[in-house]
Order: sequence, then structure tokens, then C-alpha cells
Amino acid sequence: MHYERYGLELTTTFANFHTDPFSARPQISQGHQYEEVILVVLQGLCYYGISRSRPEGEGNRSRRQRPSTYSFYLRRKSVQVQLRRWQKFQVPRGVINKYPAFAKHFRKNEIDLPNLEEREGHTIIHFLLTGTYDCLAILEDDEAKKKRQALLSSLSVYFFATGRQLDPLAALMMSEITEMGDRFSFPDLIRLLDEDDLWIDSSDHLLADYLKKRAAMEAETVTEQDATNLSADIGSQCTLTNILLETIVSMKLQLQKRSKPKRSQFKEKGRGSLAFIEMSPVSDFGEASAALAGEDASLPTESMYAGDTFGFHCRSGKTFHVPWRIIDKYPALAQACRAGGPAHMYDFLFENEAHVVIHFLFAESYQRIGTSASIHQHRENMMFEGLRVYVFAIEYGIEPLARLAMHEIEKAGEHFALTTLITILADVGLHITLRHHLLADYLAQKAAMLDDDLTETDARTIRCWTEENRNMECILLETIVKMKLDLQRYQKIHGPLPKRRVRRFSTMERGS
Repeated sequence: MHYERYGLELTTTFANFHTDPFSARPQISQGHQYEEVILVVLQGLCYYGISRSRPEGEGNRSRRQRPSTYSFYLRRKSVQVQLRRWQKFQVPRGVINKYPAFAKHFRKNEIDLPNLEEREGHTIIHFLLTGTYDCLAILEDDEAKKKRQALLSSLSVYFFATGRQLDPLAALMMSEITEMGDRFSFPDLIRLLDEDDLWIDSSDHLLADYLKKRAAMEAETVTEQDATNLSADIGSQCTLTNILLETIVSMKLQLQKRSKPKRSQFKEKGRGSLAFIEMSPVSDFGEASAALAGEDASLPTESMYAGDTFGFHCRSGKTFHVPWRIIDKYPALAQACRAGGPAHMYDFLFENEAHVVIHFLFAESYQRIGTSASIHQHRENMMFEGLRVYVFAIEYGIEPLARLAMHEIEKAGEHFALTTLITILADVGLHITLRHHLLADYLAQKAAMLDDDLTETDARTIRCWTEENRNMECILLETIVKMKLDLQRYQKIHGPLPKRRVRRFSTMERGS
């Protein structure tokens, strides 16, 4: 194979791999012949050539032999791997086929990975060809930025490996992540993951286990200044992860100020507040109780439909018609309707939730459609509907409806533990921002568990739950429960603790 730019034959062998992208140039010679050359394009004019010399008896061998374990694969068809900025690798198909689960993801001869840079691409290809770890140098003078970029790069490769079942590479990267992650405080580590939208799930058990070990911060000391800096760094980014992280740091401060009594001195008492608590009468639900009993929810009268109307479509396909004169009361909603129609607005709203929205537009009150569900199911429905209506109201600037929906959420939330609320939030797919400041305030208060009395049974329940749901929120929640138990043990000896301050996002400057 000839390199067109030079018109010469590449004679680079497997030993010519380099970690410096600017020094990695293929050796060029006119005096040797090779059967096969695989080009790996890393960056610009930076190439790694991998060549296979002729078998014995078919010419002179090169003194530098590529390991024989790879000679078989260079006979196979190659696969082109394309990264961001059009960098391309050529990888023997046989190399990819060494990992059957991984190979299933790449049945074609082209692999497009637009989210990976050349640094991550080099690490992946180097592993596929050698089974070892290698990375390119980071050209950054600022040590803090350099450290951050190195960890993010390793995390990107790790998520690539776990997402495509390349388990050996995932394990290799986890050792690198552990070494680099230990140089960060736990809050800084979580902030880095949250800021870059690196979400862990059930396939990321290695990273989840590492974060669980770090979450207790047993080897770390937190100061008031650290807590202040964390709040300032989080600012308006009131995600669920950040809410739980602030709670952990606040609890850590309290635990540091007090000596921990021995666990054996106490007997576990009290009810488990993490489970569904004792049900209160239906009458606690006010207007909802009438709907539950079977009364029909009133709909807008025909006289309200005077003038031109606009059709809102819900998920079931039903259309609700609302006069423009009513829609125009809410500029953001009116603008959205005139810009592109309501189809995208109602993609995630069911008929019951759509009814709540439409009823508010007509009557400026909150009314749910009654069902024949059990009390437990009724409360779950009330929470789901409240959250979806709240999200819609925030999205389209209907703040009075958002406040009414928040009232419904709080009313239903009294009967659910924090764990259940987090599960419901995940099901709704809600990504909390500062626009959701009312919900953020409520969750921050709930996360602090100021009024909950927990037991070891609760902690075991949480551990079982997090084993099945390995995500960031579950890891942080399990840590909060452990710290809460420690604080309760202290209270049994020394009396009540002073209440911790819970930040209110609603007092901050509004943003998106």
C-alpha cells in the first residue's frame, strides 16, 4: 500500500506507537516490501502504520516484528471508525471480533462516533490492538484544567466501553478513573459529572460502586467555606443531583461537629418513613375526594367558546379548543401556538392532564378528572399529573397554574417518601432547572429529611433499591440515609440538633 502524498511505501511496525500526537509519524522507506499495511488516522497528518512482514521463506524479515498474536487479524477485512472532526481509524475486523458482545454493535464496515475526540479514539484503538492502556498528551498549561480534561476523557472512554459491552476496557478505564478521581473532592467529582451531563445507569456498576465508596467522604474534611463555595458553584443549576449533593455536604458538616456514638448502644425504634405511610382519609384531598367518589368534573360551557379557537391535542388524540382571547392572556403560550402549533406541546400530556390545563385556561382554577382508582393509586396519579402540568405551565409561562400544580404535588408528596418521589421524577423525565424553583425548594426540603425518623430497616430497603437503580440520585440518596441515621443516634444522647438551613432556589435570580 502506498501513501499518496509521498508516493512511498510505509514500513512502520507495531513498535512505532507513540503517545505524542506530534511526534507520531510513520517511517517511510523504499527498501522493504510488506504484504499489508493498516493505516490509523488520529489527527491531521498524524498516522500510525501497522504492517505485517512476509512469512518465512518469502523474503527477508524485518528485525522489528509485530507480536504474532495479531498477524491473523491483519488478514481480515478492516473497519473504518470515524470520530468527531472527521478523524478516521482503520481497524481490522478480526480485532473487533475478539469481543463478540462489542462486535454486535458494529455489523457494518463503518463506525461513526461523533462524540469522541482523537484522544479518546486513540485510547480505544490502542486497547483493541494491544489490550493495554495508552493516552495522548494534553496540551494545557493550567494544571487544574489539565486534570479535569484527563478525567473527562477517561470517563468518555469508560462510558463508550460500558455502553457497547467492551468490559475489559471498562475495567481498565475504571482503574484510571479511580486514580484520577481520588485527586478530586467528592463534591467536585459529582459537580464534574453533573455539569458535563455524564449520567450513570445500571450498566455502569463499576463507577457506581466507586462513587458509593466516595459518597460518605470518610477521608475528607468539609468546612463551612467548602459548603459556601459549593452553593456558589451550583448557583442556579438546581438539578436533583445538586440538591442531594448540598444535603450531603450539610449533613457531613453536622457529623464532623459531633462525636459518633457506637451503633450497639441503640435499639432501632420508630416507623419507617421511607415506605408509604399510613393512609389518611379521602376527605384530606379536598376537591379531589368528590371526584374520587364519582362526581363528574365540570367542563367549560358552550358560551365560553365565543370567537376564533385554537386546538390543543393531547396524547390520546383528543383535541381541546380554546379561544384565542383566552390564550392571549399568556404571551409565551400564545407565541408558541402561533409559531408552530400545539402538537409538540402536548406530546407528553395525557387526557386527564390536558383537562387540568384547559380547565385552568377557562376558569383559572385547578380541577382533576375523577377516577375509580384505589387511594394509593389516586395519590400516585395526583403526583404524576401534578408534575406534568407543572412542567407544562413552567415551559409556557403560565405561573399561576404552576403554583396550583405545585400545591397538588406537595399535597400528594406528604404521603410519599423521598425515594418514591425520585422514582416518579425519573419516570416523568423531568430535568430540574432554575425555572422549576418551586419544585427545587420542595425537593431540597424533602431531601433534608428534617421531620423523618429513619431505621436500619429503611437503610436496608434503600440499599436494595439502589442495587436495582444504580444512578447518581440513588447513590446520593443512600448516603443521605446513612448520615441521617448517624445524626439520629447523636440526638438520642445529646438532644435535638439545631435545624440546618435549606437553600431556597426561589429567592435566586430566575433563569433557564
